[in-house]
Amino acid sequence: KIGIVTSKRAELAIRGMKIAGIYDFIDIIITPESTELHKPNPDPALKACSDLGIEPKEAIMVGDSHYDIFCGKSAGCKTCGVNYTFIGIEKLKKSEPDYFIDRPEDILNLI
Repeated sequence: KIGIVTSKRAELAIRGMKIAGIYDFIDIIITPESTELHKPNPDPALKACSDLGIEPKEAIMVGDSHYDIFCGKSAGCKTCGVNYTFIGIEKLKKSEPDYFIDRPEDILNLI
């Protein structure tokens, strides 16, 4: 199962996923409109897990921002940072994700 937790508004997130050709592979999308509190609060990750029918301990929150990692950790998920971030890798490393990947397909080695 694949869920997206994004800080983009739903309309923009869906448009971007369709352009990237990944929309049909996504089971759920959590946007700022989906929860009262957003990243780094755990609510978006918890809602994603609930909507997917899984426990947080079964999930890996992958992100390019320390906010993603804080959100996942505080929800009880494993976390994974990406080495292709725009915010600067040092800031992401300081959030201490459980894993790091170099390419999106590398997540397959973790599941």
